Amino acid sequence: MAACIYAFVMHFIPLSSQESQRVFALAQRIWTEHYTELIGPEQVAYMLDTVHSAAAIAEQIDQGMHYELVQIDDRDCAYVAFIAENDHCFLSKLYVDADYRGRGIGSAAIERVRQFAIEKQLPCIRLGVNKGNDASIAMYQARGFQMKEDISIDIGGGFVMDDHLMQLDL
Repeated sequence: MAACIYAFVMHFIPLSSQESQRVFALAQRIWTEHYTELIGPEQVAYMLDTVHSAAAIAEQIDQGMHYELVQIDDRDCAYVAFIAENDHCFLSKLYVDADYRGRGIGSAAIERVRQFAIEKQLPCIRLGVNKGNDASIAMYQARGFQMKEDISIDIGGGFVMDDHLMQLDL
C-alpha cells in the first residue's frame, strides 16, 4: 500500500487590522461548513456577525490579538489568533478550511503559538473548544492539551458557548 505524502509550503502571514476582511472571508467558509451542524445556522450567523466579523477582527487586532493567515499554494486555508494574558497564552482561534484538514496545519499553528508563549515566558497555552467538536478535541489532546474544566459563556443574542477549557503546560 502506498503512503500519501503531502508536498507543500505553508506560510503564516501576520495580519494588520486593515486586512481583517481576508480572515472574515475565510471564517465565512469554515464556520458555515463546519459549525452549522454543530451549533445551528442561527448561531453560526450570529458568530459571523459579531465575533468573526471583519470589524470585530480589526478591533481584536488593535487590542493586541495576534492574527495570522495560513497559506498553501497562495490560498488562504486557515487562521489562528492568540494573545498573551497575565499567566498564560490564550489560543483564541484556530480554524482550518475543510479542504486542508489533516495536513498538519493545526500542529504547525500550535507550534507557532507555543513558540510565542515561550518567548513571552508564559507557562501554558489555554483554549476553549466546543464540547461537541470531537475532531478538534482529539487533535488538541493528541498534541498534549488536557481538559481543565467545562465553561458556558453567554455571548448574547440568546446564545451560549458551551466549551471545554483545555490547557497545554509548557
